[in-house]
Amino acid sequence: MKLYHGTTAEVAIRALNEGLLPRSETGFNGCWDHSVQSDPGMVYLTTAYAPYFAGNAAKDGVWGIVEVDTTWMVDDDFRPDEDFLEQAANKEVREMLAEKCGDSTLLDTSGDPGEVMRRRTAWFRDNLDMFQHLWEDSIKRMGNVAYLGGVESDAISRIALYKRSDENVMITMACLDPSISIINYQLCSPRYLALADWMMGEKITFEQFYAWQWQFMREELEKYPSRESKVLDVLQNHPGLEVKKNQGFMGG
Repeated sequence: MKLYHGTTAEVAIRALNEGLLPRSETGFNGCWDHSVQSDPGMVYLTTAYAPYFAGNAAKDGVWGIVEVDTTWMVDDDFRPDEDFLEQAANKEVREMLAEKCGDSTLLDTSGDPGEVMRRRTAWFRDNLDMFQHLWEDSIKRMGNVAYLGGVESDAISRIALYKRSDENVMITMACLDPSISIINYQLCSPRYLALADWMMGEKITFEQFYAWQWQFMREELEKYPSRESKVLDVLQNHPGLEVKKNQGFMGG
């Protein structure tokens, strides 16, 4: 399976030799001060949202996307994403967990809904080991997963460097669009999976890029042939993108 990590260009380039290191080793404070910070001992990976995470990490700089091959990783070191666990756990599950752990955190509804969600997410983040067996479900249902201790460089197959410009603004806006959630992945993942392929230098079609909007956009593009030509050029020629293979990749 191929998974991706969205970061800065500098981190992606270093990963070819050093691998992907967790925040506990890099000292990086993370990008989510407004929300719940990730587990500092984990590297977070995704099937679909690496461009979104790269855009948040790099801001106005060059984005870095790291492709890893799970063939060369240890299954027991995977953990589900804490956001997946929080969203997937209904009231009955939370009550069962509270009783099992002797901890009422998951039942505390004081504060506004955002605070309640952050408190529950933090609890799952701090107890990820309990849910190790759900890591594949985390990928299948939300597209995200965590990996304990970091990813070795020889499990990294390629990196991509993406520089924003007027030429590729439609790709940039599409990558920064998602709301990361179970429902978003279930409904919209075909588009974000296609964007992940694009970031690795693959050509994608109009249908893949526009996904659920395709029927409407097909009519619009047919009205404006010059626009259709510009969109196709971006989808097939990858302006602003550079892909580098890892010469030390174990898969050759």
